[in-house]
Amino acid sequence: MLKYCLIAICASLTITLTISRASAKKTTTDKTTSITPHKSNDIPLPEMVLIEGGKQKIGQKDPDVHGKGNSVNEQPEHLVSIDSFYIGRTEVTVKQYYAFVKETRSHFPEWAKVGSIFNIKTGSDPKFRNSYKGLFSDDWPIVGVNWFDATAYCEWLSNKTGQKYRLPTEAEWEFAAKGGTFSQGYLYAGANMADDHAWYDANSFGHANETATAQPNEYELFDMSGNVSEWCSDWYSATYYQISPAKNPKGPATGTMKVIRGGSFSFDSFFLRTTARAFNPPDYISDDVGFRVVREIKR
Repeated sequence: MLKYCLIAICASLTITLTISRASAKKTTTDKTTSITPHKSNDIPLPEMVLIEGGKQKIGQKDPDVHGKGNSVNEQPEHLVSIDSFYIGRTEVTVKQYYAFVKETRSHFPEWAKVGSIFNIKTGSDPKFRNSYKGLFSDDWPIVGVNWFDATAYCEWLSNKTGQKYRLPTEAEWEFAAKGGTFSQGYLYAGANMADDHAWYDANSFGHANETATAQPNEYELFDMSGNVSEWCSDWYSATYYQISPAKNPKGPATGTMKVIRGGSFSFDSFFLRTTARAFNPPDYISDDVGFRVVREIKR
């Protein structure tokens, strides 16, 4: 499982249907949201949502929020200005990621690598077996990929489409999770209560779940809190907020750990907060870590 500090080619993919907690998946948009069409002649593209730029406070004031005593790295709260960008409506799915794997014959998720102890069929470590169904289901989030795998997928997608895809910066991620210029100031992404808006340890059955089956946030982004944690582009520093630039912060220039955001199915609600910061080495893999992508706007 993902540890917070500071505190083989697979068979053909099949769609597995699960019962949604939402009354219906949202397929329309309102005035707060602009979604680019999900279509491609060659590959399944992530559905992208326009996040209008603006200013927002990042981090939080209380060093002991919820009495946990381990959120000092979220301080100080500070105002940042973020330029407009597009972000994935959901975490990158198995179907989307496997288009990349099948074409490049590389960057297999750890559970599909020949010889890996985590191989879902031959490995000695059962880490991914509780997620077996989801690993072969089109609309579940891809897991078992490290930061380098996620970055390679973004580079491949950029080359395929002629548009710049990448991982979100930590500031972009938090800006979008909070609802950007439409933020209602919720504790989690879209609500002050986690149950309907997030898959976490209290309702996940111990594994990731199909994307877009919990309720979304103000931008109709799904699983910004919970389901699987998400890689960001930044190097991590516990004290970065003390020196963060006010406009489009991108994290420290160097480091040993990469930022991970959003919490996951394996953690309690404290780690689902939109301000909660986590990190791990860029080669880290887990059954509860995936990613979503950002697409830059040409300026």
